[in-house]
Amino acid sequence: MILLRIKYIINRILGSFRIKLPTANIDWPNVAISVISTAVILILSVNIFNVIKNGTERYSLIQNEVAKLAELTRKNEELKKDLEYKLSDDYVVKISLEQLNLAYPNSKVFLIKGNNANISYVDIKSEFNKPIVVEKSKLDQWLDLFLKWN
Repeated sequence: MILLRIKYIINRILGSFRIKLPTANIDWPNVAISVISTAVILILSVNIFNVIKNGTERYSLIQNEVAKLAELTRKNEELKKDLEYKLSDDYVVKISLEQLNLAYPNSKVFLIKGNNANISYVDIKSEFNKPIVVEKSKLDQWLDLFLKWN
């Protein structure tokens, strides 16, 4: 319906430009419709190609981001497990035995000459039974000096 209307309008506009050659009778309105429809098809084809190209580029970008997200999620899970382990009592005991050179009360520590000669082991119980010395602040020391004459 719309194409017939367009053809009618083009026929009326281009009807006065009909050129009759002696050997060929060319219908210019039909030629114009053919050229216009070919141009429209060509433009639509180029646009469809661009849409497909942009879509595949965006799809690959999305796939890259999904892969990054999966990797970060995996790292996050590993870090959560590592944090959970490091907050546990087992880890505290391991670090205190291996790196801080502490030992359990009433445990026997054997030092092998040559390998561990410079390592000194500390009894945990004796460390916790030491009195805690709190040093007074400078202000308290001055106040003691001027206000207490004992």
